[in-house]
Amino acid sequence: KQWYQRRVAITAGGFPFDSSRNIKDMRNHVLRGCLKMDAWLAGCNAGGSNKVDGNWSEFSAWSECSASCGGGVTERSRTCDNPAPGEGGNDCEGSAAESKGCNNIPCVVVPDPVNGMWSEWASFTECSAPCGLGITIRARSCSNPAPAFGGQNCEGDSSEEIECDSGPCPVDGNWSDYSAWSECSESCGGGFMERSRNCDSPASENGGNPCEGEA
Repeated sequence: KQWYQRRVAITAGGFPFDSSRNIKDMRNHVLRGCLKMDAWLAGCNAGGSNKVDGNWSEFSAWSECSASCGGGVTERSRTCDNPAPGEGGNDCEGSAAESKGCNNIPCVVVPDPVNGMWSEWASFTECSAPCGLGITIRARSCSNPAPAFGGQNCEGDSSEEIECDSGPCPVDGNWSDYSAWSECSESCGGGFMERSRNCDSPASENGGNPCEGEA
């Protein structure tokens, strides 16, 4: 043991050691050597100390905010390992984690999409022709409800048309050409001749007007 203490003293401090030196001088010299060389702390039991106080690591990056809007919390942490406390050393002082508010902008409520639906069909319009064949139309609107907030439009046509028949059209009568003149009613002394025509080109039909004038 005396050789070991002497060896430590010589190595740690370079002080010429004399085995006849008293114990008090040796202890003081060993303590000074231990403070200079950490490698020999394990052998410096004559007044040295091995305790290590803890020290914080760097904080981690801030975490993702807990809310995308309306106010959330983000956190970061650190560990007491730079170095960790040892041999009775003090723990790190302060908190291992900290937090702060984030994304405090108000949330915008976006309603769910509303798909459009057709209203009931309206009545058919009057036939486009007053008589004979024509077209009648009916319509509907995409308003029951109307599409909103990115919803889909109604599928299909907003109107439809069909053929309609308003009945036979009136036909006004029209004269045919005159016939040839007839023979004279007298061979001499004055007579008369006749010719005629018919109201059949065309004949009046379905309430049409008759021919005007004499046949």
